[in-house]
Amino acid sequence: CKNDGRNLNDWRFGLTMEIRFNEKVVRMIVHAINRATTVDIPMARRDNQRATNNCHPAMGVDVINDNIFKLLTFDGVQVHRFNRHGWKVCMILDSNDKNAYFVLSERNLKGIPKKKGRTWPHYLQTTLHEFHKGYVGHYSQQTLFPMEKFSNDVYEKDLELIIGELIEDLAAWHLYVIAHEHLGDELTSVTQYFLSPDFEIIDQKDLADFIVPDYSAVVKPIDETAPVSDEEENAAGLVKLKPKPRTAAADADPVVKPNEYDSVG
Repeated sequence: CKNDGRNLNDWRFGLTMEIRFNEKVVRMIVHAINRATTVDIPMARRDNQRATNNCHPAMGVDVINDNIFKLLTFDGVQVHRFNRHGWKVCMILDSNDKNAYFVLSERNLKGIPKKKGRTWPHYLQTTLHEFHKGYVGHYSQQTLFPMEKFSNDVYEKDLELIIGELIEDLAAWHLYVIAHEHLGDELTSVTQYFLSPDFEIIDQKDLADFIVPDYSAVVKPIDETAPVSDEEENAAGLVKLKPKPRTAAADADPVVKPNEYDSVG
């Protein structure tokens, strides 16, 4: 990453940067996402069927955050929750390695810099601006539609609302985004990003090796229905109509299409 002319001996403004990697913390975050995607969210959809299912698109964020809150509870690590425009956001703070983490979908991470007309910065905008002052991505370039920015005073006030007095020496901390993608109920990728305040990638690490494969998805279900003889089938047809076999699509979980509520996570 480039620097802005400050002392190159200062580790924050060096020309290269490597991710500070705490395997235990990151592995638990990936496990929280994977369990939510493959087990908890499908179960929640089945158990929360309503006349309208508008809650389903945003359900994933809450289930992932619930898992994070339950799993990230060891010494030196805490899950800090704060309010943002009616939503609650989870921020993972690892005081042992001075690392902070947010969990977002890849889709929502890419959408944050593109949104126009903000009257207040997105919480990731604020935290990246304050945590990573002076950092620039490897491939920094001007864009036709640059991200809307705010004054330093606005960022400082917003950071106070986000973390308060939890962190004293902000310059010693790194902020990471753990971004995930899924196909249906299968987690397909997880990546740890170290970003500049302009959402440029300074460094990244593929976390796919931490995704536990779901072997049940490749096991063909056993049909335990007993065969019916011709005589029994014909007799049944005399008293009622034979029901048509249901297709696999009819038994599958309802497909949830993304909408504007998905942008919260």
